[in-house]
Amino acid sequence: MTPWSWFTLILAIALAACVPTAPPSPTAAKPGETTAAKLVDELPTVTIAASRGLVSMPTWNMINIGPRYGFKVDIKVLITYADQQRAVAAGETDVATTGINNPAIIVSNNITNLRFIAGQQWGGQNIVMRKGVDVKSWKDLEGKKIGLAPGTWARVLFLIAARQHGVDLDKVEMVNVEAAGATALQALQRGELDGFVLFAPTTDRAIVEGYGYYPPDVDIGDVDFGDANGGLLANIAFLQKQELALNFMKAWIESITQMQTDQEAFVRLGTQVAGVSPEVARETYRNTRFSYNIDERAIVAAAKLGPEFGYAREDYSEQVGQILDFSLLERATGKSRAELSTPPPKIPR
Repeated sequence: MTPWSWFTLILAIALAACVPTAPPSPTAAKPGETTAAKLVDELPTVTIAASRGLVSMPTWNMINIGPRYGFKVDIKVLITYADQQRAVAAGETDVATTGINNPAIIVSNNITNLRFIAGQQWGGQNIVMRKGVDVKSWKDLEGKKIGLAPGTWARVLFLIAARQHGVDLDKVEMVNVEAAGATALQALQRGELDGFVLFAPTTDRAIVEGYGYYPPDVDIGDVDFGDANGGLLANIAFLQKQELALNFMKAWIESITQMQTDQEAFVRLGTQVAGVSPEVARETYRNTRFSYNIDERAIVAAAKLGPEFGYAREDYSEQVGQILDFSLLERATGKSRAELSTPPPKIPR
């Protein structure tokens, strides 16, 4: 070979080395073959308004369960029940998590397109005391400084329970705290509060992190109508899609049942969604009960209390029944309204 031939050969090899290798061609799908992801993408979407709170893990579990019942789930994250209620009433979502006193709020505000269709959780909110502050009975709260979040059902429950257990509330120093909980935890650690009344995971963080405790004989859920906490609202436009709504309820029953019986599934989901440690998730699980039943007695009792605590203009206990819709639960379970109105058994402390 001539020197020029050698040079040409070397240059060609060098240029070839600089050409990027083409990615392998994707394997062609066989006729009629569709990926699982594509199948899910083609399903109708049910949009739910919910927070990332641990008590809402049955709601987040619907992302996993929904496709088996012919729909996918999109969750719009909103912190408060008030914001969630506004979203579902405006048609921005199909469903929303909600509180026990919300049916009274719905009636009070003349909202006509919402129905309470299922329960979700009981418990999951309580009073936590700072370690070193000795509280063995309700009367021991007198003289203590307790943090309460305005506008929360937990605050209402505390006030009712304290009254029913003979506490002189004029002797309890009540301080407003944020519902988000971070400042309450700091105040408890620094000794600025003797205790606070909030909900999971804030309450359970205080326990797991070692500076708080649950007084064994002081439970804000120890009232004559029980410790019901929340459920599901749906708008009527969604409920008119009868097949989809029924399938949603069947999926909801499966989700609730899994959360009732599988602690580790709850913990896995809770650590992913709420960003808490497994220990905090397990503490929440220990203090929360899940059920799809609608606690009608608690909802009616909450409606009676509306004018006293400022979330409703008057006593709507005779009107809230029109907000409660047991029909999907009855069809999905074959149970009667009476059977579906009972709360789950309380957890022994």
